Amino acid sequence: MNHIYRYLAFLLVLLYTAFSPAALATTQDSIHTFLSIADIHFDPFLACHHTRPCPLIQKLQQAPASQWEALLKKYDKTPAKAKEDTPYPLLAAILEKAHADGEENAIQFVLVLGDSLAHHFKDKYVFYTHDKTASGVAAFAKKTLQFTAQALEKAFPNYSIYHTVGNNDSYVENYYTIPQGKF
Repeated sequence: MNHIYRYLAFLLVLLYTAFSPAALATTQDSIHTFLSIADIHFDPFLACHHTRPCPLIQKLQQAPASQWEALLKKYDKTPAKAKEDTPYPLLAAILEKAHADGEENAIQFVLVLGDSLAHHFKDKYVFYTHDKTASGVAAFAKKTLQFTAQALEKAFPNYSIYHTVGNNDSYVENYYTIPQGKF
């Protein structure tokens, strides 16, 4: 019976040590402020306005992702609409505002929670390019992801940016990934 009391006393000391006010107190150094961005759903196809094949998409296909910003500034004047994905002008405005908010709140890093690609990306790509190849879709999806990553890096040049993969971020289709695949 005596060993039970010793065990209970040990457990109480352990619990007090773990949950004492001193153990639970936080310091300013242990608080991390970050900016979370989710569901960008950038849609370069919105600027096509149902024109097939789409001249802008053809230009984007030929250009490296590092040149997309200049092309999109020149050719994509698409206004944002409710229940649509993100056109370039909205993406630029969002990143500008997010940068200002990050500076104001002294963030330490940026967390991007996926879904950088537009909904139905593959279908839109095929519709506006007439290219039904898996390699064509994958190449354009990769460039689009590179562009959004570069846009985030430009908006937050002094911060670490951590990306996660969303259910729309796929070379194949939504909610799908190829195990051990390139993505």
